[in-house]
Amino acid sequence: MKYFSCAALVFLSSAVLTAQNSEQLITAAKKGNAQAVSDSLKAGADVNARDEHGATALMWGSLRGYREVVAVLISSKADTSLHDDRGQTALHWAAMGGKTDSGELLLEAGARVGSDVQSPPAVL
Repeated sequence: MKYFSCAALVFLSSAVLTAQNSEQLITAAKKGNAQAVSDSLKAGADVNARDEHGATALMWGSLRGYREVVAVLISSKADTSLHDDRGQTALHWAAMGGKTDSGELLLEAGARVGSDVQSPPAVL
């Protein structure tokens, strides 16, 4: 019984740390701090973690034109096809921010434009 309790505690602690690292990742991306983004990923942050609006670090970096942040996230296998709660991808975010550098990086990484982009699931 003690072993199970310790294992459960380790699992829960790991989940909390991952959530904290993921929150730090998004905050670092919003601020354009590529080193903090990299550090958060090394500490176990989920590269595709989402904020309360379904936005990822890649979306925030793209919107604000933080080329180095976008490059770090793409090299860490961030998913360029994810949608936020409004159905927007990181490429949409780059376009909304007028950030062509971010858009170019996303396109080079395989981000798709047009009708072949999947729509987010319908909310019932």
